[in-house]
Amino acid sequence: MLQLLTAIIFYIFTVLSVFWEPVINKFGSIQWDAVNVHFFNLFFSSETWNKGFLPLWTPYIFAGFPQIADLQVAFFYPINLLIGIFSIFTPELIMHQIILHYFFAGFFAFLLARYLSKNFWFSLAAGIVYSFGGFMAAHASHVGMQNTASWLPLIFLFLIIALKKAKTSYAALGGLFLSFAILAGHFQMSLYIAYAIAFYFIFDVAWTIAGSDDKTDNKKILYSVLHKVQIVSIIYIIAFLISAIQLLPTYELTQQSNRAKITLEMSQTESLNPKSLKSLIEPNYNNVSYGAPYTGPWDRTQNYLYLGSAIIMLAALGAIIGIFYRSTRKMTLFWLTLLILSLFYSFGEFGFLQKYFYRFAPFFDKIRAPANMMLLFNLSVIGLASSFFAIINNFFSKLENPPAAEKTRSTHNFLYVFGKIFFKRAPAFLGIISFLIIAQEILPAAELNTLLYSRQKTSEVFAVPPIALKIADEYSRLDEINKFRIFKVSGLDSNSTQMRHIFAFDGYNPLSLRRHANYTDAMVKNARLIDLAGIKYLPCEFIASRATDLEKIGTLCVNKNYSKLAFFIDDYILAENETESLQKTQEVDLEKIIVLEETPEKKTNGENYPKNDLPEKTNEISVVEFHPGFWRLAVKNDKSAFLFLSQANYPGWTAKIDDLPVKIYQADYLFQAVFVPGGKHEIIIKYEPRPLIIGTILTIIGLSSVFLIVLYDFCKKRKSLKRLSGN
Repeated sequence: MLQLLTAIIFYIFTVLSVFWEPVINKFGSIQWDAVNVHFFNLFFSSETWNKGFLPLWTPYIFAGFPQIADLQVAFFYPINLLIGIFSIFTPELIMHQIILHYFFAGFFAFLLARYLSKNFWFSLAAGIVYSFGGFMAAHASHVGMQNTASWLPLIFLFLIIALKKAKTSYAALGGLFLSFAILAGHFQMSLYIAYAIAFYFIFDVAWTIAGSDDKTDNKKILYSVLHKVQIVSIIYIIAFLISAIQLLPTYELTQQSNRAKITLEMSQTESLNPKSLKSLIEPNYNNVSYGAPYTGPWDRTQNYLYLGSAIIMLAALGAIIGIFYRSTRKMTLFWLTLLILSLFYSFGEFGFLQKYFYRFAPFFDKIRAPANMMLLFNLSVIGLASSFFAIINNFFSKLENPPAAEKTRSTHNFLYVFGKIFFKRAPAFLGIISFLIIAQEILPAAELNTLLYSRQKTSEVFAVPPIALKIADEYSRLDEINKFRIFKVSGLDSNSTQMRHIFAFDGYNPLSLRRHANYTDAMVKNARLIDLAGIKYLPCEFIASRATDLEKIGTLCVNKNYSKLAFFIDDYILAENETESLQKTQEVDLEKIIVLEETPEKKTNGENYPKNDLPEKTNEISVVEFHPGFWRLAVKNDKSAFLFLSQANYPGWTAKIDDLPVKIYQADYLFQAVFVPGGKHEIIIKYEPRPLIIGTILTIIGLSSVFLIVLYDFCKKRKSLKRLSGN
């Protein structure tokens, strides 16, 4: 317990020393993807939640996007959920969230290394290497990656113990922490962890079978293997159940997106160039982390691999010596194999291994950046170094206990007493030396590392662009239906419109909708589609056919022909498929004709609706209530027509007219339409994703299962102790 408390205090002070400037001196800010991808999304989600609404849908990017289905938003990640429930995310809160996970990474790596090496001081050093070396330091701006990676050592600790002791409670906790890694929001990192678990399981089973001999009872071997299968199954099942609240909506999104599958060439982008391995021992190789402009071959965040020479030498010694010692042979061979596999996979286009994963391993055809596999390489280095200290600990523990006869003769011998003290303290002494060397290598480099945070004030990073102030002023005079959108406006790109409450037709997300991407490609060639999308401000290059006639604001064109976000259309034509729908949308008069992809079930005025007694040419739409994912409209129309809503159509949207369910049609390729009988009506259009409902039920089952499994094992252990004590 004292060691645990010491480690906690140590990592708190270590993390604070590295992040002293942003935390204490308030100079330093989140940067890059931490701003554009993570902060703006989490701000929107937490703000919506604090206003009393579920952050299911965001209307401020991509003409509407299923926020809850985006894994990288990570709103259901327990840390983010707690912050989002009680407060609204700020840049400072994101920074503190990132810092917290550096503490997690260090402490969890310490726990794993201590279990493997039985050396306290080395384990402290291992935590420093994992938290501030290589992968973790490089990806501070990739919050989902960093958060996911921080849980890896703890997951492996529970996996190893669960398989060794055949404890279902450890398996359940391993599954719980794996679900945390999944919910943290980076699919690729979660996938690597899931495969690493499977690899260790296969290795462990193979070792069990290979270690048996002719005298071993085959039934015992079979029972042992089946129990291991049970343990790993519990881990995976628990992890899936708990994270189902996120996984099921995300799976639905992948079916609608452009990233259902990528090419081999794209999957190999950001491969690890073998020349960059020099950065393992040189912290600023190619000026990657501080100093002059970066000169490396690809993304600098992928090229910071620094672990230091000390831990690499210890890992090399562990790999060489560990194979010859029976007590460490299994774990040494496992870590060595994982290290080799992860390294050669990371080479991507520069190697041979990644393409086989792409072709044959499920889900590897959906991810890119093979260099990210260096996360497992880093863990393997720590594992091999732990093997070295496990050998040292075992070796000296034997030497300090000489045979009884020799011990009796040497009781009063000074050399014996000195030798006993030396042998007893030698592992700790070696651990202290390694700790000091590793800390001296890693921490100074981390304190200078500009990849960890921006050396700017938060106010400089989040300065409000003038165009945002202009749009806010215009919006103040418009209701929701009459508000316009923007497209590719500098300073308001990369999802920042969610914080400004500005409707945008663009945004940043790897899982952007396929239909939206296709519509955008057509839109930049056909200005009428720009009008239909309700876009007012955009770079002139995207509306070249009209650019000479439009008002300019700098490089932006002001398109005053934009349509309202909702209006009535009398007539329609049918398209047989998606391709034809997009083609016809570019050809028809979009103010008079709507393009549908199925024959509508029209209903005229009847007993279900009030009698239409409105005067001719009545056409009114007003917003009664609006919040993300919900429209309540009051309409008056002298005749039956289609209500067009300029919002991306997506599974889960429902509509009611005067409390009667009606169908939402795919309109003009991307948008929504509802057939409305003539007269006065109240229309409710609401996003209610079914996968979220099913996922919530499964998550509750998963959390309950963990509680019951741990409680059962606890009660079982307590009964055993009572029985042994005779009570």
